[in-house]
Amino acid sequence: GSKCFGLFTTDSLIFLVGTVIFMSLSTFYLIFSISFRKLAYFLAGWFAIFIILSILMVLFIFKISRNKERMDRFLVRIYKFRLFKFIKKKFKTPEIFVKSFHSKQKAFMGTIKTLMIDKRTVLKVLGASLIWYPLQALGLWFLLSGMGLQVSFIRLVAVTTVSMSLGFIIFVPGGTGAVESAIILLMSLLGVPASAITAAVLLDRAAYYIMTYVFGYLALSYVSMIYTAPGKMIKKLDT
Repeated sequence: GSKCFGLFTTDSLIFLVGTVIFMSLSTFYLIFSISFRKLAYFLAGWFAIFIILSILMVLFIFKISRNKERMDRFLVRIYKFRLFKFIKKKFKTPEIFVKSFHSKQKAFMGTIKTLMIDKRTVLKVLGASLIWYPLQALGLWFLLSGMGLQVSFIRLVAVTTVSMSLGFIIFVPGGTGAVESAIILLMSLLGVPASAITAAVLLDRAAYYIMTYVFGYLALSYVSMIYTAPGKMIKKLDT
């Protein structure tokens, strides 16, 4: 479990680097493309907030992880927090929870260090994260082209990047509502008819949610059936 979490975290950190790169380029592109000055100021402020929050989060994690006593106190507070009752059910005492966390943290950090040494893999993941945003905008570009609208693909990528970054910060699954509203608003200000961009966004996001939730649920159910089957559980217990 710790190794899997290490893989996921490393992937997320590299993806965050790609997001910051695209967010920076997209924000500056839109600031100089939109004639509505107040919105340009809003984008500049939003970009500053995004960068500051990212830096503060990294510094907070780094500062706590460097001091074992501070980390232990932080973990005990998490254990005692009322909303995290599931932790108390799994671990009888705070000491057991802290000990379990440190053992998993050791395996977790070992996995991250191993992956970071492999520079070729890191570059591949970074490249994949940089391709992700243009691919997100590609479906929307095809829909608008099908409606007879000639929209700059670069501009569409910039709008999609900024809008989806907004969805990451707002704690709503998939950024539902926030992403769609931001794309419609920005593209309307850039001269695309509101009715056309609204229809294209709704179709594009409907396909996105179907792929994410429906097929994701089916894939998770399949994996759950395979790895929690009685035969698999008995074999796991024997080993």
